[in-house]
Order: sequence, then C-alpha cells, then structure tokens
Amino acid sequence: MNHVVVRTHGGLGNQIFQLLYARLHARRSGAVLFETHDLRYPHAFGRSVEIASAPAPSAFGRALSVLRLPKLATRLNLHCDAITVFGTTYLDGYFQRVTDYAGFDDETLRRELIRLRDELKVSDAPIHARGMHLRLGDFFTSDAAVTAHLNKRLANLGHDTGIVTNEEARLNTPLAAAAIAANGARVVATGDMTPEQVLRTLASFRHIDGNDSTLLFWASVLSGMTCEYRNPELRALRERFLHVLKG
Repeated sequence: MNHVVVRTHGGLGNQIFQLLYARLHARRSGAVLFETHDLRYPHAFGRSVEIASAPAPSAFGRALSVLRLPKLATRLNLHCDAITVFGTTYLDGYFQRVTDYAGFDDETLRRELIRLRDELKVSDAPIHARGMHLRLGDFFTSDAAVTAHLNKRLANLGHDTGIVTNEEARLNTPLAAAAIAANGARVVATGDMTPEQVLRTLASFRHIDGNDSTLLFWASVLSGMTCEYRNPELRALRERFLHVLKG
C-alpha cells in the first residue's frame, strides 16, 4: 500500500489548500494519507482543530518530512511539491496554482470541497449584504504602507459595510472612525474568534471587498459569495472551484 505524507504549515487558509491537495492526491493514487504539522514559523499557527486529521506518519516518515525534500528540490529549480521515496510520497508546498489541480476530475474535487465545507460548518447561503476584509500586518513591508492601504480602502467604503480585519486597533484613529461613521459602516469584532470562526464570519456576507487573503479565498469558495480577487492565479483557481461546486 502506497503512503502519502503531507506537511501542513501556516494559517488556516494555507492549511486548507495543503489538506485539500493531499486528500485529492491520496485518493487518486489509492494511497493512505498521513500528516505532520510544522510550527517552525514566526506566527506558529496551530493545525486546524475542525478539519479532520489523518494519522501521524512513522518516525522514519516524520524524519524524511523534516528534511523538506520538495523544498530542497524547488531551491534547485526543480519546482517539485511532491517527492516519492521508498513508495511514500512527501508533499510540501502551498498548492495554490491552477495547474496543481489540473489532474483531478471535477466530481472528485467537488466531493472534497463539500467535505471541507461541512467540516468547517460554512453555510452556502450568506445572510449579510456587504463586507470589507482588511488583511493588514504581514501583507505589507512597512507601517507606512499599511496606513496608506487602509486609508485608500476606507475611502471606498460602501453603506452599511461590515469590516473584518486582523488589526482592529488601526481603526481607532480619528480618520478611520470618521470614514466608518460617514458610511454607516461597522467593525465586526473578531479578536476573540478562532480562525475557523473568522472564516465563517467572512462567509456570512454575500459580497466582500477584499485584498487577496487565502482566508477570504476559502470563505468565498465555500459560501459562494462574490468578492474582488486581484491575484490572477488565485482568481482563476477560485473560478475553477466555484464552477465545480455549482456542478
């Protein structure tokens, strides 16, 4: 029996991509899926507790996964997110390209997307009209860039918009408060939410003005909401997933 070992890392949005790809890869090859989670990142995001987990690999499998062979291959310009050693395939990547999913048929992809939607308890019937997702902080290289982006986005606030952001304190300035009040907008408090709860909050809007976060990607795919997505690769992948779900 073949085995597949996926190394998950990063926040919830990244983990969903990694686990979706791993499940699809294992199903296509008739392999048993194992997984290990990497906390050696600045934010040390934990593994999602709501997405069903696969068993941990053997000690030997964990040791090979730690070597991150696919990453080493990529640094050698081999661009390989999957490497097979002694019958076990090791997956280590972001899996956010349209080409990553080209080899999977629509029905299998649809089944796994619905499974994720059920595990994460995302409704495909959003109840709120308009939202704005402000992913700040690590998206930018300087505080000045964050401020400039925030001011530009707030200038385009629509009436009665629910604002979801990972840095709510930045909305406490007089300029931000004035823009929010002038448009009858509101800040949706998410500071005490889990990443899964934030995902469901984003998914509760029928339309969101966002700035290309992977969390918004999955909220929009799993709920069917509309959103502005500017990254061309992720926009094309989002369209593929939505087409598959509409079946």
